[in-house]
Amino acid sequence: MEELAAIAFGYVYMKRKAKAKRRRFWVHPTLLRRSTEGAWALLMKEFCEKYPEKHKECMRVSVESFDHILGIIRPHIDKQDTKFRKAISSDQRLCVTLTFLATGDSFKTLANLFRMGQSTVRGIIYDTSQAIWVAMKDLYLKTPSTEEEWFHIAKGIVLRAMCDASYRFTYVDVGTSGRWSDGGTFDNCSLKHAMAAGNLNVPNDCPLTGTENPNMPFVLVGDEAFPLKNWLMRLYPGRSLDTFGKRIYNYRLSRARRTIENTFGIMVSRWRCLRRTLPMTAEHAQIVVLACCVLHNYMRTECCSSYTPPPGACDVIDNVAGTIVDGTWRAEGYGILGDVALATARNPTLSATTTREHFTNYFSTAGALEWQERYIRRTN
Repeated sequence: MEELAAIAFGYVYMKRKAKAKRRRFWVHPTLLRRSTEGAWALLMKEFCEKYPEKHKECMRVSVESFDHILGIIRPHIDKQDTKFRKAISSDQRLCVTLTFLATGDSFKTLANLFRMGQSTVRGIIYDTSQAIWVAMKDLYLKTPSTEEEWFHIAKGIVLRAMCDASYRFTYVDVGTSGRWSDGGTFDNCSLKHAMAAGNLNVPNDCPLTGTENPNMPFVLVGDEAFPLKNWLMRLYPGRSLDTFGKRIYNYRLSRARRTIENTFGIMVSRWRCLRRTLPMTAEHAQIVVLACCVLHNYMRTECCSSYTPPPGACDVIDNVAGTIVDGTWRAEGYGILGDVALATARNPTLSATTTREHFTNYFSTAGALEWQERYIRRTN
């Protein structure tokens, strides 16, 4: 009986094996011609040597910037040849990754373009994005840690990230649950705990410009989703505010918040993979977004004039009339970096409330702008 069962099992196994689809190729013939007919061999090298403007269209960086970035991350992405196959060069790896970040093309499209397997393209993008973040974050995305650095970015604001007045990120926190509010995200990020503990060497309190007292703290600016803290200012809630001074305060903070909004807008307009859902796990998406942030800072620092979108792309504020013209990026939105739900109400401390009241008074007295009352009355 056992012999019959063994024979029957063997018969079924062999029959299924015979029906199994046989692998046609160990390596697909199209991939074998990568070194002569892939996009790197046919297009990218030619763009580098003859058509640098095309190079920048494809990867958002100039030839010089490409070489500079490659020099920084090469130790992290260089691979060794084996007896069986030749490793994909580090410049090809960076090219594939920048093309993905700049265009958002699918892994399948990039695999066909560069004559690589889809899993190879996916792995290259993950590894190179990680290398960009690890090797460049301390050079181009460093959180302020001294009084001098805080004075340099005294106009910085926060919206899941913090930036300076030059549209460069000074802090980013990526990877928390998308179901949380901005305030919930902030409660769980390192910046909040460091600010609350006083570990970032923020300058001491001092009087505001044009006043002698009281001494006021350096503050971050957030929207309605964030809690009111002595070091974090938010808008007065609601639309029907009981004083004209509160409306002016909200207007002035909303103007300040446009800096971080434009920073996100510039980044999304340049690294267009952020305009669509990233086809990867949350962990890998986190690395890709971090790579985009540090590349954004790199380009704003090293190639600002050529990287920044043309006039009209960002918000324009008329400092005479006070009018604000929305940038064209707002018509396209933040892509995957969209708005989130508001946080639940919190009871601020007396110190935080007092600080906001002092700013409210300052914006209507010593810190008032000549045209702000006319603008508020005209638009409300």
